[in-house]
Amino acid sequence: MDKCFLLSARGATVKNEIYAGLITFIVMSYILAVNPAILASIDGIDKGAIFTATALSPPLFTH
Repeated sequence: MDKCFLLSARGATVKNEIYAGLITFIVMSYILAVNPAILASIDGIDKGAIFTATALSPPLFTH
């Protein structure tokens, strides 16, 4: 794995990368569950539309 992703050159380990991926998955799951509920109750917007926008926005706004 290190040869493919150059982890040691970046100061990372496989364990840290797996942990970071797990934390990111948990946080995104929470956001996908809570964000539509909050915004739909305030603005009355369709929960499905908010869920879709929330799910599609991270890849669009990360660099």
